[in-house]
Amino acid sequence: IFFLEQIGILSALYHASGMLHPPRRLLIWSDSLDAVSVFSSLSLLNAMHNAPLQAAAEIIIATGIDLRVKHIAGIDNI
Repeated sequence: IFFLEQIGILSALYHASGMLHPPRRLLIWSDSLDAVSVFSSLSLLNAMHNAPLQAAAEIIIATGIDLRVKHIAGIDNI
């Protein structure tokens, strides 16, 4: 599930970066504390999950989008 959370965040970032006028800032709420931690620190212990994080970093560098991933309790994530 953690890998899919990363893919979901990457997908939202990719979508936003492809807009005619991409946002300067992007806030994504996630109920996965692991995903929030990874996108806050841009580091992983398991190299197997590095690809989505590296792809997100490339998009951030290319577009200048300021990505923030914040936690939301699962019960409130509707």
